[in-house]
Amino acid sequence: MDLCQKVKTAGFQIEYCSSFVCLLLPVMALQRILLRTRQFDPDSEFKINPLLNKFLYLVMQLEFALMMFGLRFPAGGSLLLVARKP
Repeated sequence: MDLCQKVKTAGFQIEYCSSFVCLLLPVMALQRILLRTRQFDPDSEFKINPLLNKFLYLVMQLEFALMMFGLRFPAGGSLLLVARKP
């Protein structure tokens, strides 16, 4: 059962639900594939080239702008769900 259905079953009304980090999903998948071949080093997650970091930030800003215009993504690295109890 997916999260939206569990929230509805709990008696909440969903106001907004969308995946995000959608535009970077191919990059995330590639990174996970590459990590399988190496020993996991948690500190490496924080070591990123500043130019690459800026690019990724700009991609996330673009995705945020698209969401603000009403676009909802079917898949992504995370899920944003806003609900209220009626």
